[in-house]
Amino acid sequence: MRRGLLSIIVSAVLVLAACADGPYPGAEPALAPDKARLYVYRALNPNDSLLWTTVSLDRRPIGALGPGTVFYRDLPPGMYEIEVQSDQLYPGQFKTVRLVAGSRTYAEIQQQPFWGTPSYEWQGSTFLVAIVNPVVGARQIQRLRLTAG
Repeated sequence: MRRGLLSIIVSAVLVLAACADGPYPGAEPALAPDKARLYVYRALNPNDSLLWTTVSLDRRPIGALGPGTVFYRDLPPGMYEIEVQSDQLYPGQFKTVRLVAGSRTYAEIQQQPFWGTPSYEWQGSTFLVAIVNPVVGARQIQRLRLTAG
């Protein structure tokens, strides 16, 4: 009963927080022809923790994400490894992507609660990167809050 009540409260707080800042505006500056745009986002999932996680490209931090947020970076074309800070390792947790000039790539940060633990008593969080189809990613970020990262 207590866990159910806590879940309801957390869900309500997440929904109110997402509504307070408004949805993703969808009107970012034009992409330079010699750059690629990388969107990094985390869906609003009531089962996830409220923790923020640091996102890195090639081991250099580029921003942080909490539930229901999105940020983007315009980058030179090339190969990049997208990594997230986690308390536990997860198979295939990080992704290597090739960014092409003029392209838009969507990386969803997903949480795997309780990964690698024998019980639900562990308090850490495990995050992983999923590369999402651009049509799906563009639709998913519309419901999120744009941040500077």
